[in-house]
Amino acid sequence: MTKKAQNTLDPILDRLASVLAKSTDTATLVRPLLELMEHLTGLDSVYLTRIDWSNQVQTIMFTRNCHELVIPEGLEVPLEHTLCRRAIEEQHFFEPDVPKHWADAHLAIDMGIQTYLSAPVRLADEEIFGTLCALGADSTEISPSTQRIVQLFANLIAHQIDRERLITHLQADNRAIGELAMTDALTGLPNRYSLRRALKRELANVRRMDQVLHLAFIDLDQFKEINDRHGHDAGDQFLQAIADALRNGLREGDFVARYGGDEFVAFGISKNTAIAADEAAFAARLSDLTVGRFALASTIIDYPGASIGVVTSTPEDHDIDELIERADQAMYRLKKNRRATRRLSDGGENNT
Repeated sequence: MTKKAQNTLDPILDRLASVLAKSTDTATLVRPLLELMEHLTGLDSVYLTRIDWSNQVQTIMFTRNCHELVIPEGLEVPLEHTLCRRAIEEQHFFEPDVPKHWADAHLAIDMGIQTYLSAPVRLADEEIFGTLCALGADSTEISPSTQRIVQLFANLIAHQIDRERLITHLQADNRAIGELAMTDALTGLPNRYSLRRALKRELANVRRMDQVLHLAFIDLDQFKEINDRHGHDAGDQFLQAIADALRNGLREGDFVARYGGDEFVAFGISKNTAIAADEAAFAARLSDLTVGRFALASTIIDYPGASIGVVTSTPEDHDIDELIERADQAMYRLKKNRRATRRLSDGGENNT
């Protein structure tokens, strides 16, 4: 490399190092690179494109327009009309005489494009994301070393896009793992861990907002008989059916979780006024949701309803375990009163 070439390149390398150190995303990387491309090539317009291969559309993502030749950001062009498609197909990424080499490129010729330079932005999986391009209204020679630097810029952009995609995928995976950790696998309802987090949060909220929280402990009476008579698959289907009924029947803002086995816990918020009436209404609403005919894959269950104990929070309630225990005890008192008279009716179960 000549001393003159080195003196020309040094400021660009210094600027490139600064860009790489400061860039945090695609935009903060691409825009300074386009500025460097302008200085390197001396062409009129430099830009980054995104190619939608399935729809055969090329979109201008970022541009830097220096002279009369203006390429607007956001412009969408059918891929078949673009110089980029021709360049990729021919592996011909520099042309100082567009009208001569691509005489059928009517759109480019009509725009007055004489010089074309591009580098494919090729991702790690070999997908061509798009192109890094420069256009000139005059015929301009671009040295091979400059063309290699433009390809380097395209590679840097590809690495940034790969990195952002990886981060996006990792974040999605982490969210999915988090949802699995918070969700009961059988019913799709929040699990006990999720319940505890939500209950702790809402107890603090109701104290601050001068509201109350009604907590219900729901136990599916005679569930063991369903399992014994119809098998565990039917038992699982019944749990899923009950979960669906609760999930779809509660009011907006109510919360229901599978606590374990055949037990569910739900809570709802109300004003600190007609507490007893609201608690009774909450209990009745939950009870109604567990009563009815449930059509499973192999049988139909006419179910008379679950045992449900409901308690209401007080301003002194801080311990969620204690509140759940109170609701559990209320449920057992109700179950004890019903046990002598409530039986799963043989006539209410029909095999299909």
